[in-house]
Amino acid sequence: MRYENRATLVKEFAKEYNPDTGKSEAPAPINYDTVPCNISPLSAERTALDFGDVARDINIIRLNNRFDKDVTHAYVDGTKYLIVKHVKYRRDTSLFVEQVN
Repeated sequence: MRYENRATLVKEFAKEYNPDTGKSEAPAPINYDTVPCNISPLSAERTALDFGDVARDINIIRLNNRFDKDVTHAYVDGTKYLIVKHVKYRRDTSLFVEQVN
């Protein structure tokens, strides 16, 4: 399998109330490494089986090595993806992602 794309993995946080400013602010996101990956679409049958909805546009990002850190988003070729499911295998990792508009 070719790992021709590059994914930047990011952990973003929800907004929290800041009593000093009186506003809801999101803490700065944590940017992890940019890693080689392979991205491919998930079939309609598998999407219906795993997620219960055929209309969702789910892709799979496969990483060559195991990635244990907690991430919420991935950026591939300037496109932002929300990580829906993080599957850790013995030697590699698969991320089921949905594109964020």
